[in-house]
Amino acid sequence: MNSYPKRKRQVEIYFILYLAAIVLLLPSKKEDGPAIQETNPGGNHIQFSLKSDKTSLFCRLVRDSAGARIQSIDSVNNVYYKGNVEDVKFEFVVQDQLRNRKLSLRSDSIVSTKFFRMVENTGSQSASFFWEPPLADLKTKSFLVEVIATAKISGNIGNKENGNAMAGKTVIRKTQFSLNMIFIDEYYGLASNNYTGQLGDLPLDSAATQSNAPPIPFLGQLEVEPKYPRLEVVPFEKWTNSIYVFNLNPRYDLMSTPVISIDSESETGQANIADYTDNAIIIEGMAPSGGSMKVRIKLMRKYDSREAITEFIVIPRLIDKPVFSSIMYPYKEESINPKLPLLAGRTTKSVLMDGREVRAVSEQGAKFEFKPSIVDTGKVLYLERYIDDKLYGQKYPIEIKNYPSPVIKSITLTKANNVRIRTKSYGLHRGRKNFVRKVEVISGEIKWRELTGESSENNDELIFFQTFVITPKKNASEFKFKVRIADERNMKSKVVEYP
Repeated sequence: MNSYPKRKRQVEIYFILYLAAIVLLLPSKKEDGPAIQETNPGGNHIQFSLKSDKTSLFCRLVRDSAGARIQSIDSVNNVYYKGNVEDVKFEFVVQDQLRNRKLSLRSDSIVSTKFFRMVENTGSQSASFFWEPPLADLKTKSFLVEVIATAKISGNIGNKENGNAMAGKTVIRKTQFSLNMIFIDEYYGLASNNYTGQLGDLPLDSAATQSNAPPIPFLGQLEVEPKYPRLEVVPFEKWTNSIYVFNLNPRYDLMSTPVISIDSESETGQANIADYTDNAIIIEGMAPSGGSMKVRIKLMRKYDSREAITEFIVIPRLIDKPVFSSIMYPYKEESINPKLPLLAGRTTKSVLMDGREVRAVSEQGAKFEFKPSIVDTGKVLYLERYIDDKLYGQKYPIEIKNYPSPVIKSITLTKANNVRIRTKSYGLHRGRKNFVRKVEVISGEIKWRELTGESSENNDELIFFQTFVITPKKNASEFKFKVRIADERNMKSKVVEYP
């Protein structure tokens, strides 16, 4: 029992001694970053760069009463290339730096191992690296993987003369990442300091350099970042945000439960931890009634007690009433603005319902257009707004009516025995403009004709104005009449009388 503190102190001492060595394992920013450019004498730029999905891959090994097992593992890393190159070939060199041993993997290599392998993905301009450490050697250790990409310059890099001169020449790019085995023991915690591990049963190309020091896992820089730095949420509504964590698995690597603090202007609102994933902490809560609410989260990595802090803001957002016409007509296109804002982390939509039938959908609550058909006449549709598939507010009715009957707007005597009437008609009939087609004479000895040159239209509102001239028939005893008008639908106006 007395040996435990001694061994623990020994591991802590080695941790301090090897902390500086971790820096050596950090991937080069020059190699794993922005595109690297070269310039040939002709002035053409050769772009060819590599980028890996992850800078560190972790495997957590545990031993309990049932034996050794893998608790979690980042088993795959994808390395992508881009640039004006072709015939790209990858090589992955796995290095045990403490023992000065290497293993090279290429697509055309004859080396075969069940612990490491690689696959080139021509279609996605990438290569995938796979690993699974052996369970027979339970030690905490780290390996560095150097990625070497060799390519030939494409002829399409500039002007034709210089491009042809450079075409086919070989260029090389490199990047790197680390593999980290972390062995957890119920009694000792991190694995003991007797480091005897090797790269399994792999063929290695140089003799080992002995070392009794325990390798420290490549932990990397601990970083946290919210998915949404600014959340706009309806007051008192539920919200969700993800805190992405780099170089730490929140399921296993936290020293303790992260600390959440809030600073609310209205002293309302809530925030708490909802769940953990392999690379994120899910935070949820309730929006404040007014004012902004700042949410801060602090976490600590248990292997080196490194802390990281991040924060985001929750802002209550009031939602306006929708803007639309409560009465619509067949064939007339109307604009409907649901007035639903974009709410980060929430799904918003608006739908126009005809009973159980969806007539129109607006994702994210954007403005949309709707044109009823003639068969919709007499129906009542409903505009509904949803946030995360939950009805927000009321359902707004929209009545589809038939166009009004035509009307006689005015009767004017322009000269003796000459009267002009001004008419107004609405909408479409069978896809055509619904003009007044005739003047019906109820009484009087008169005749009529249209002044087509004085017609006008409002095509946006589907309103049409026409002018007709009425004169007495020859030998008429008097000039008086009663008339009405009929449109293309045979809808008729009220009867008017002159004088």
